[in-house]
Amino acid sequence: MILLNKNFNNNNNNFKILKKTSEDETKRIKIMDKEKRKKNLHIKMEKHNKMITYRCEHNLFLRINKKHRIIRNKKLNFSSLRKKHSNNIQNIQSHNMK
Repeated sequence: MILLNKNFNNNNNNFKILKKTSEDETKRIKIMDKEKRKKNLHIKMEKHNKMITYRCEHNLFLRINKKHRIIRNKKLNFSSLRKKHSNNIQNIQSHNMK
């Protein structure tokens, strides 16, 4: 019961005075959580966009960058793609050939 008393001066560091959080504190915590979620979602969306913005057109790979410009590269010089993207590119190539 003594621990719940806000006016009690506690000199011992092993015990903390328990009190309810004020509304302002809870609002701040919620706002921080929302910002963190937004940042995480933004990072995930960026990764997702990088994976899906490759497509093949005849002899060239087209890559759309953040400013929505199309960057063209020859297939032979396009070494920046990762191995896990290579299967997608082959599928796109075969689809374009049809």
